[in-house]
Amino acid sequence: MLDASHGAVIPTNVDGGIGVHARGVSHNFNGVNVIAHADVQVKAGGFLAIVGDSGGGKTTLLRLIGGLIAPTRGEIVFTSSGQQKANAGASESLRGASDQSLRAVAQSGDISFCFQEGRLLPWRNVLDNVALPLELDGASAQERRGTASEMLAKMQLSDSEHKMPAQLSGGMRMRVAMARALVTRPKLLLLDEPFGALDEVTRLALDEELRQLWQQTGTTAILVTHSIQEAVSLAQEVVVMRGKPGRTLPVIAIDLPKVAAHRTTMKFVSLCERVYEQMTLQTNEVAGVAGVAR
Repeated sequence: MLDASHGAVIPTNVDGGIGVHARGVSHNFNGVNVIAHADVQVKAGGFLAIVGDSGGGKTTLLRLIGGLIAPTRGEIVFTSSGQQKANAGASESLRGASDQSLRAVAQSGDISFCFQEGRLLPWRNVLDNVALPLELDGASAQERRGTASEMLAKMQLSDSEHKMPAQLSGGMRMRVAMARALVTRPKLLLLDEPFGALDEVTRLALDEELRQLWQQTGTTAILVTHSIQEAVSLAQEVVVMRGKPGRTLPVIAIDLPKVAAHRTTMKFVSLCERVYEQMTLQTNEVAGVAGVAR
């Protein structure tokens, strides 16, 4: 196991779904503490949402989990089927993205990202954008185009295979970005405010598509969002991050059926109110509540 006092990302046996546990994670950037003692956990195949203030460390925490950056302190453990075996070759602190142990998790194809901007390559058509991760993995042209075409069909985008990104609406671009994120059949999907720039009708429709894809694929999902309603609607658990540096507050379990109709129920409203209460804690209350969470 890696030295947790200086920050560690511990890859484990990740056959099947990936569980994630970030324990006591802190991150310092240019001398500024961005995250302090964050603790989040999601079981393999689960769905966790992280909400909180702008600039409160949510995206940084997602990047830490995804292996794009290394924690200053604490550890991030990936588990499979309840196992927590550390990589036997990992015996030193991970200090940057160049560390092979850190990159092994992020670049194994087990983890995919979906960002708010979509980040489609403007010179590639839809099919080739979705096939890009497979191309980077060394798949043949026939294999990657066939697999990408199947994923687009699942997303009901077959008619758009040969369109360029500039020809698509914002909602369609995000659907293509989701197809690209899922084409490698990842075991962990990290979503950073993917629908934040969309109108409410399109956002609700894509929320439902995301819910169905999560249920169909069995992948683990972690969603960063500013929308309390979106978090409560999609996730099994919600974690609020508050303060600067960002701290995680006690997890809120979402005991709701994962169907769109639950947004009109009193239980949904009550759970949204619980999240809102944590979101509106005064600054001097955050440290105490976060301490209880740890």
